[in-house]
Amino acid sequence: MGVLLTSVIVVLAPTSPAVAADSEQLRTTITSVSPTYLDDESTVTLSGEVTNMGTTAWTDAQAYLIIRPVPLTSREALATAVRDDPGFAGPRVVEPGLFDEVGEIPSGATRTFTVRVPTDQLPISGADGVYPVGVQILATAADGTRSNDSVSRAVTLLPRMTGTHAAAPTTLVWSFFMPVGRGSSGELIDGETLLADIRAGGRLRQLLDLAVAREVDGRGVMVDPALILAVNDLAEGRGLEDVSGQDQQAAGQFRDDLVSISSGPSAWVLDFDRTDVLALVGDTATRRQLFGAVERATESVIQEFGLSSQRVSWPVTGGVTRSLLTTLRSRGADPAIVNSSDLSRWEDSTGSQVAVTTSAGDLPLLVNDDVTGGIPAPLTGATLRQRTMASAAFASMARDRDPTSEAAAVVLVSPFWSPRGDDLIARSPSPWSAPFSTPINLDAVPRDTSFRGSVPRTTPDRPIPDSLLTAAGEAFRDTILLSSASGSGQAAADARSRAIAGVLGIRWRGMRKEGTSLARAVARSVNEDLNAITVMGPSSVTLSSSEGAFPLTITNGSTEAISVGVRLSSSNPALQLADKEVVEIAAGERQTMTVDVDLRQQNATTVTAQLITPGGRAFGTTTEFNVRSSRVGAVLWITMAAAGLFVLIALIRRFRTGRSDRPAMESESDDD
Repeated sequence: MGVLLTSVIVVLAPTSPAVAADSEQLRTTITSVSPTYLDDESTVTLSGEVTNMGTTAWTDAQAYLIIRPVPLTSREALATAVRDDPGFAGPRVVEPGLFDEVGEIPSGATRTFTVRVPTDQLPISGADGVYPVGVQILATAADGTRSNDSVSRAVTLLPRMTGTHAAAPTTLVWSFFMPVGRGSSGELIDGETLLADIRAGGRLRQLLDLAVAREVDGRGVMVDPALILAVNDLAEGRGLEDVSGQDQQAAGQFRDDLVSISSGPSAWVLDFDRTDVLALVGDTATRRQLFGAVERATESVIQEFGLSSQRVSWPVTGGVTRSLLTTLRSRGADPAIVNSSDLSRWEDSTGSQVAVTTSAGDLPLLVNDDVTGGIPAPLTGATLRQRTMASAAFASMARDRDPTSEAAAVVLVSPFWSPRGDDLIARSPSPWSAPFSTPINLDAVPRDTSFRGSVPRTTPDRPIPDSLLTAAGEAFRDTILLSSASGSGQAAADARSRAIAGVLGIRWRGMRKEGTSLARAVARSVNEDLNAITVMGPSSVTLSSSEGAFPLTITNGSTEAISVGVRLSSSNPALQLADKEVVEIAAGERQTMTVDVDLRQQNATTVTAQLITPGGRAFGTTTEFNVRSSRVGAVLWITMAAAGLFVLIALIRRFRTGRSDRPAMESESDDD
């Protein structure tokens, strides 16, 4: 094979740099690769499509196979080749019969190709390793010019592992993110997009079908609980104004399938709606409370649907800092996902799961290392499989070089990928196996405890704004109070926590004003619920003596039953008033209670009434009123009574005196 290599390279040398003029008008996609890894007897076959994205036609198009003559034996070598050499995939094979005549490609049209080259005619060294392989398209432009440079290309990876190699632990991880947000009232924003994604043939439905087709060994699942909750709402006819019966059925099936693989082994649950953890870095009270909202929202969905209890955080690429990891570790020992580019000193021989030391303790990290980063090719089932095989081959060779290595092939499928409807390669489990790979589930990924790398101190990333966090913090504080006062269970509090967690997601980085407005609307909504619970008393109270009673009325204008008490305080510190005991009040009802008071030697005071939760936390607005004693009035009444008695006695005496004087006068008259 070495002689053949020399002769072919000499012939093809002039065409080797044929990548400089790649056109943006043509898009080449590889849809099928055979075999999965090279042997000595097979024929390498690449099939795919060329689509004309431009406004003019291309003619006389031809598809040529390209392959790198010498294999790459590490991820680092591949990354360097992709970065430094536009022709890293090698020269094209131009011998007659080994390329495909594609013909004319009109504007907007798609044409298929298939190129076949027997292994013994490939211009390769034959050494073990990973060979970049792909397709170059040559074509004539509308102005009649035809360059020897390719106008489009697509590249994938083809391992050759003929010797005895260590079997690398391999798992393919499928992630399911919530694609849309919610409004302040819980309605789905752009819910039609979510419906389209979960219908038969939709993007998320396709991803889920591919994940379900994988064996548990060799499969990992990461799910956003916000997605399960949203799909469940659609299945029950909520979230949108009009959900058809057919769409409800599709949503119910999607929910059941996703819950099924998210509750078994090798399933990890993300923070609700993929929280922007970078925004919550620090130890302020507001940030601690917001983590509380995220925890409550996430755990409520885990409990409701019986999901896996294994939690994971997934910060954005490039947005990982030391303080962020410290914040995550302070929440617990759940792993976080980081890109290999975020870690210093991470290399082939390093495990895919490592521990990084923070001031709060060691935090496990799952490293996402895409070996195909920078390689020109749209993702398909075929290229995803080849990426997995290449990752396994690199991990296997790393273990060959260092038997103590914990290198593994953990391939995270992009949650934003749109699989092709006819892409059946990814559904078949058999082509995914290889002698240099052993399938494991996500929980079994080995951890490299010897790793001593670190992450940056700072990042240029801009998290969601502080104004949004402030509004969300206010909403959660009111939610805690409402939860404490609620006598009807925790469903309403869970719903409010989910609404708050929903405005903390990474999606609002690109919609900062919209996110802040939404957070403020959520805060207003919760505050209105809280302020709908009121206590009222008379504007003033006059007691008939130093002791007496007056009424207080609690009105529950919220939509749930409550259990509340009333805290009474006086403007006169010498007067102590006891809190009123907790009472239960149904939604929309009111209840009046009697307050007994003894002013003792006080003549008047100002009383303040404040609602309290069963735990004694004050909330809502206060009401104030004056309370006066009528003890001065009593003295007046006594005085008046005494005066009246004096007048009565005087009248009686005068009456008696008058009667005693009359006979004397009559006697005198008779004498006269």
